[in-house]
Amino acid sequence: MTFLPPIFELDYWGVYDRGVPNKERIIFKPLVRLNLTSFMVVTGVQTSENGVNTLQPFYDNAFWFPDVAIDPPTWVFIFTGPGTPTVSFEKYTGAPLHILYWGRKTTIFTTPNIVPVIIRNDGMLFPPSTARQLTEADLTSPQLHLTSPLKPL
Repeated sequence: MTFLPPIFELDYWGVYDRGVPNKERIIFKPLVRLNLTSFMVVTGVQTSENGVNTLQPFYDNAFWFPDVAIDPPTWVFIFTGPGTPTVSFEKYTGAPLHILYWGRKTTIFTTPNIVPVIIRNDGMLFPPSTARQLTEADLTSPQLHLTSPLKPL
C-alpha cells in the first residue's frame, strides 16, 4: 500500500450537491499562497476494511488544475459539469472565488463512497531533447539487464 504525505496547505470542505447536474461541485480553500497547477483531483471508490480506509482510483478520471496562483481567503469551486472558468467573489464574505469546470457530461459523485481526492504533484521529469546513445557497456550494465541492443525511439 502506498501512502502519500498529507496536504496541509488546503482546507478541503467536500462535495456539495452530489448527483445534481450543473450543481455538483468540490469546494476547498488555500491556507497559504499556492499555485493550483501543483495539484490534481482523482476520483475513486473509498472503502473501509478492518477500520482502514482504502481508495481504488478510477482509470483515466482526473482533473488537472490550470496555472493559477491563489491566496487565502480564496475559495475554489470545481463544478463537475461543463462551463467556462471564471473568477468572482463569494456573496457572503466577498472573498475571491475561482470557479472551475471539470467538463464531464454526467455527474460523478452520485454515492458517498465515490470520492474526489486532491493530490499534490511533487515532481516531473522531461525527456531529453535527444535520446542518449547506449553503448555496449550500458547494455551489459547490471542496472539495465538487457539482452538485445536498444535504439532510441
